[in-house]
Amino acid sequence: MEKGESLYEAENVVAGKTAFGKPSSLGQIPIPTGHVNVCHAAALARRVMTILADGGDYEFLPDDVRTAIHFKILAFVSKQGRNLDYTSAHRSACSIGGFLVEHPRAVLSKAGFLRLAQMAAQRAREQANQSIEDRIEHFRTRSEAPSRPTVWTGGVEGSYRIEELTHPFHIWEEGNILGNCLGDLKPGSRGTVSPDDLPYLHYWMAHKRGLALYALRKNDRHLGVIAIDGDRVKEMHLSVSMDQYPRVWREMRDFLVRRHGPLRDASIRHNGIVARFIRNC
Repeated sequence: MEKGESLYEAENVVAGKTAFGKPSSLGQIPIPTGHVNVCHAAALARRVMTILADGGDYEFLPDDVRTAIHFKILAFVSKQGRNLDYTSAHRSACSIGGFLVEHPRAVLSKAGFLRLAQMAAQRAREQANQSIEDRIEHFRTRSEAPSRPTVWTGGVEGSYRIEELTHPFHIWEEGNILGNCLGDLKPGSRGTVSPDDLPYLHYWMAHKRGLALYALRKNDRHLGVIAIDGDRVKEMHLSVSMDQYPRVWREMRDFLVRRHGPLRDASIRHNGIVARFIRNC
């Protein structure tokens, strides 16, 4: 149970004062002083302020910042009431603390606890995406990979296209973007791959034995991969359902038939989607 300075400050804010007990324009918060949720809110506020202080003493934080943090968290906790999930709220508090380190002006903004949590989650996703993009660019430079050849365009205004994966980097890149096993060294292996490993990727070795790999795109979106061995469709990994776009399916199939002849189903794990692709187009 939270005790000490943070609880004292939380009780001040509940009573309509600032964290330091001065007059405040924010108003009272409908939680009884001493209620367990006030203790929870005080602990969450202490977590946020400790992160803002880089893990050290947060006493240097000014009254208005401390008051804003307590108020946002207390308002959230009051609304949650008995439905408060403290473990989830603690995770959100940690992410909010990290977000506020980078965006300190958001502390005094109108954004509440939930909105700050959403902003923190969005920032985390952007950072993760940037990390993936940086890694992909590093692999692209190290491997000196050429651009992917576009071998087919179709759909409305040519918004759909098929790119042939003709270099091990292309295969690794598609696997990383789609989050599947395409860029693994061995089937089902999720081990770390370096640029020097690219020539030994499982799917690149299969490509050298005759497996054709095609990436389906819609504008800048990566929609999936089609693997064809001879005239046999071995795999289709699609991130969206294409059943609602029969014209695009037909155009894709017509192109692949021109390249590989009449297509047969040779899939193992994706029999349903491959069978529909061959039958319905």
